[in-house]
Amino acid sequence: MSAEQNIDIIRMAQRLERRLADLGALGRGLGEYARSLRGTLPDDVLHDIMKINRVRNDLVHRNIDLPLSKGDRANLQASYERVMDHLGKGDLEPRRSPRLNVWAVAAAVGVVTLLAWLAVTQGPM
Repeated sequence: MSAEQNIDIIRMAQRLERRLADLGALGRGLGEYARSLRGTLPDDVLHDIMKINRVRNDLVHRNIDLPLSKGDRANLQASYERVMDHLGKGDLEPRRSPRLNVWAVAAAVGVVTLLAWLAVTQGPM
């Protein structure tokens, strides 16, 4: 397998990461994203994602020239297509994770503090 084919596997994993993130997955990376959606994803889909994650991790962290047979590559591609078919169906409701905007909170605290200070120092008008 050429390095170019390995890069295709890495890109496949990146596309899955983006799709899972769009659905509200939490964590860092494909494996954590998939685990954060456990209970939302069917077991077979979760298994396919973790298979892709394992191969991707082997390529990135162990040996970029890891050889995969044509059969293994086809199996991985089939797993990817099954996952994307499932995720593309809209079977999952996007998980709305609360996002805290630190700057908005800081501004709100500043405004409240200023109003309290004005009320104390200026008194009733």
